[in-house]
Amino acid sequence: MKNKHEKIKNKIKNKYSMNKLILTSLFFFIPFYISISERSVLNEKWSQKKERNSYEIIISLLLFINIICSLAFWSNPIQNSIIHRIDAIFARVSIVFFTIYFLFYKETKLIMKNIYLSTLINGVIMFYFSDENSRIEWCSENHINSHFIFHIFSIIGSITVVL
Repeated sequence: MKNKHEKIKNKIKNKYSMNKLILTSLFFFIPFYISISERSVLNEKWSQKKERNSYEIIISLLLFINIICSLAFWSNPIQNSIIHRIDAIFARVSIVFFTIYFLFYKETKLIMKNIYLSTLINGVIMFYFSDENSRIEWCSENHINSHFIFHIFSIIGSITVVL
């Protein structure tokens, strides 16, 4: 009887934990909104329109796809499902694309590049912990929490790229 109650308690706890990942998936709308806005946040004059290049359009598209995939996956996180694989592919493609664009093509201040590199390194570390914890127990508290922190670093990094 105790085992049954433990399982129910864990299911409720995991559902709450997964809601954190759904919430952070929604927070990716912040860099997405910044990326599609007509005004640049960093322009000296707010009234000056932002000119977008093809890389920035791709970044906006990747952010939107990642939001949809992440929401779809964390709403029902079945390990190795098709949506899990699609989400993983788009997340990796985005990280590589964002990094190459931001470090080698975008003209920005050194402090912004340092912030991005810091969030990238910390994000990769948290992704590693997420992956390791998911291998031990899928959707365990450690897995969810490390992936939650990975999302936070990814959101900060994405905002840094689109500013």
